[in-house]
Amino acid sequence: MSMKLLPVAGTLVDTMISLADGPWTRQAVERAFVERGWIRADDVGTVRVPWQTGYEDWPKLDLPADSWPEAGDPDGAGWQLDLGAPPPDKDSHEAGAADHSFVALPFALLWPPLVAEDLDDDGDENDDEDDLDEDFSNEWIRYPDAGPTEFEAEFRRVRVLVEDRIGPPTRTVGDITVGWVREVWDRGTMALTLSIEDDITTYSHYDRIALGVWSAHSAGALDGIEDA
Repeated sequence: MSMKLLPVAGTLVDTMISLADGPWTRQAVERAFVERGWIRADDVGTVRVPWQTGYEDWPKLDLPADSWPEAGDPDGAGWQLDLGAPPPDKDSHEAGAADHSFVALPFALLWPPLVAEDLDDDGDENDDEDDLDEDFSNEWIRYPDAGPTEFEAEFRRVRVLVEDRIGPPTRTVGDITVGWVREVWDRGTMALTLSIEDDITTYSHYDRIALGVWSAHSAGALDGIEDA
């Protein structure tokens, strides 16, 4: 078993809260990305955020190393945002337009997952090595002997950072015993979330902890799209 973390502090929590509290329009969110150094405009001032446009896997926005206080080796995956569909345009009045739109920042990975299969594809017991570890940069702090206890402690630590700023969650969905739980802080039409969930982008090789911003309607759903 093993765990790796990106160092989440109060300033990052403040940023995610401000995204949840700000106007959830494409123009406002992309402007916030630029202001925080998460993306840079091109030579003609155009911002090209790789929002999801179809049924492809969640696109990722690689965040520039110099936008973080703990910049590390650029090789491998480091600080990234998972992106859903683009937020609605500021002049859109379409009902439910934001339900497929989200931003999620994974910052903790646990291997093997909390609810793991007992056998691998060859029928043997799970390997004792994290085969995907080399795909991640040295921005991730490795804890090679950490397991579910340490993983859940990190979840609680970041939850306290959020609670110190905006109080307890509005609601909790899921259950840690089934490997998926989400704390939800409703912020008007949007919601801030803190989740333990499958890391879909590695085909559930890991469980992950992520801070996210979703519409209040979809924040409590298992897949972020339909009501739970």
